[in-house]
Amino acid sequence: MLLQRTGREFNWLRTTTMLILLLFLAGCQSDIPALPATATQTALQASSAPPIKTPSHTPSRTALATATPTSTLTPALTHTQTPYPTATPIPLSLPPAGQALTVANATQLQELARWGVGQITLRKIIAGGELALVESAYDVRLLRVDNLEVVQVFENVAHTLLAADEQTLVVSYRGESHLEIWSLPGGKLLQSLQFAIEAPRYTSEYFSLAAYRSVRVLRFSRDGKLLVAGFGNAQIGVWRTDTWEQVAVLASNISNVTRKLIFSRDGQYLASLESGGAMGEYTGIPRLVFWNLADYSLRGYLANPGSVGEDPFSSDSTYLLTGHDYKVLIYKMSNFRLLRSFASGSDNRSAELSFSPDDAYVIVDHAQVRRFSDGKRLNVGPETTVLAELGLTGEPQDAATPLELHRLEQAGYYPAFQGMSLVEGSTGLLAWGVQGERLYWLRLPQAEFSQVELGSRAMNAAALAPDGSSLVLCLESKELALVDLMSAAIQRIPGCRPGGRLAFLPGGRLLRSNGMLVDLVELPDGTVTNTLRGHTAKVTSLFVSPDGGSILSGTQTEADHAQVSLWSTQPLLARVSSFAIPDLFPSGNSGIEALALSADGSQLATARPSGDVDAYHLPGEYQLWTARVGNVLAMAYAPGGDILAVGGDMGAISLVETARGEQIYPGSETTVDATEAFVMLEMFGYSDRTLQHYAIRALVFLPDGTGLYSVGDDGMLRLWGVP
Repeated sequence: MLLQRTGREFNWLRTTTMLILLLFLAGCQSDIPALPATATQTALQASSAPPIKTPSHTPSRTALATATPTSTLTPALTHTQTPYPTATPIPLSLPPAGQALTVANATQLQELARWGVGQITLRKIIAGGELALVESAYDVRLLRVDNLEVVQVFENVAHTLLAADEQTLVVSYRGESHLEIWSLPGGKLLQSLQFAIEAPRYTSEYFSLAAYRSVRVLRFSRDGKLLVAGFGNAQIGVWRTDTWEQVAVLASNISNVTRKLIFSRDGQYLASLESGGAMGEYTGIPRLVFWNLADYSLRGYLANPGSVGEDPFSSDSTYLLTGHDYKVLIYKMSNFRLLRSFASGSDNRSAELSFSPDDAYVIVDHAQVRRFSDGKRLNVGPETTVLAELGLTGEPQDAATPLELHRLEQAGYYPAFQGMSLVEGSTGLLAWGVQGERLYWLRLPQAEFSQVELGSRAMNAAALAPDGSSLVLCLESKELALVDLMSAAIQRIPGCRPGGRLAFLPGGRLLRSNGMLVDLVELPDGTVTNTLRGHTAKVTSLFVSPDGGSILSGTQTEADHAQVSLWSTQPLLARVSSFAIPDLFPSGNSGIEALALSADGSQLATARPSGDVDAYHLPGEYQLWTARVGNVLAMAYAPGGDILAVGGDMGAISLVETARGEQIYPGSETTVDATEAFVMLEMFGYSDRTLQHYAIRALVFLPDGTGLYSVGDDGMLRLWGVP
């Protein structure tokens, strides 16, 4: 009996053990993820993406509504190992940033490394196709077209001017009154033309000596025998080009800035479009001043002339054309009196106007022809004939030796970036942007620039998957595009509105704003599993905390305030709180521009279009401080939470102490208020390259707080820190 009982107990124990083992194996099998398909590198050739059929339905906002995605493999992926053609050596890995950034050492913040040369603003083949003149966000370079070898680099440039024969280049510099004359194609300095400008005895509050001395405009005469330069003090220097001897200094003494210089067709007059009052007092009244080139005497001036084109004189300088309030104004040069006026027929309030070679017609916006005598527009046939004779019709001709944009991008002339994120366990970094139907990205530390054609125009809304393997972006076709960054596979999912915002949760689920709603989308199938409701206006910004525990959403301004909502993802997705952000002076589609949350979740920062950054304590949602640091487009808290980094449309980084809301970098002595910059721009003509700024679009701190990365419209990626 004992043996029989023991046997039965053994059989029961063996059966129970087998059952538990089977249940355990079944549970393990369900937790094993499917192995991903191996991604293969595509050929490094750019080509157009094949057409993708768009599904005819869109996903419902109800839970578990699934849209069938369309997938295609796009062979348009191009990535190149990018050389860094500047004096700064390229880091082969993410460089150590130095000391941890603190409130005590924040004033020592400086640029430690950079990637890229700058976004291209102008590229032109010159010197018979041998050289390329490339202007970027921060310098001007002469490159050899065949191998992109750098012939000459000009930094801190205000203006460049190329002679008609393309054998001479004139360069002026910001804050400097001298000009440099360079020979081409050798790139040799021929002459340095000095123009002495002394500071005025009496100045206004916003006076800038650099703006006062800077060259505002450069121009060669039509026969190439004279070079003229207009300066910030409204003086005009005149030089002979055969000897580079200065022959005249012209000053009307009725204005304070020269904005445009125009030579008449017959070489009789030089016209100077000026504005401002004497002694730096801005009056807002423009004047067109005329000089006799025979003896450089003042001929007279025309007050408030309206818009003036590049070729407003008749052939014999008898008449002058200006545009104002959708009208063509014709003046007699003998007495500066208005001869006649007629409707321009242009959609531009101030159209571009010029005479035909025989002075019988007025050309409006290079597109229509009107009779000089009565302003009547010609019929289609005769008008087409006249425009064709002037070379204003027909297909544009490509340059004999084109300089492809992708070659320059391979050399470090990156386009504007709109987003950035740390990848590969914070050992790498990815910056991305979109232009038209093109998506591109820069991966560090490899310094590898890649791009892919999307087959549809992309909007700026994009988000990087937590594992850094794919980007999701919004298309104008109202679809989401899921782009694999290794294989260039593109998957389209219906449902993305213009102006929508995207953000990822750490688990790989996607937040997609949809008007006043925010959908939680499972990828890659596009299933909508939840929806964040309760916003009072269109959602303009989304932020997810690094641990994924909190979500912030900001809305467009409605009446006199915008709304910010705080959501928790654990244990269930639910709204924790919502509060109003006052905005008493909304403009257009203004709303919350940027959001940030400290690492410990105790402080929330919001950026308003008015230029104010507001900090709120959590929980409780009571306001801690307001800092005015300009129009902010990007924010990031330091890992310790004691510093908030902000970047905006003026292209500068500011650091704010989060305890009191005081700006600690840059110091107050170097801070320029936006209003002051505007006044300098208007009063002293301190514009073009001199006040050209490139907005900062993204900021990322290293996890240990030793470095801060920034990207933006200048096409450069920078590392900031305290050495």
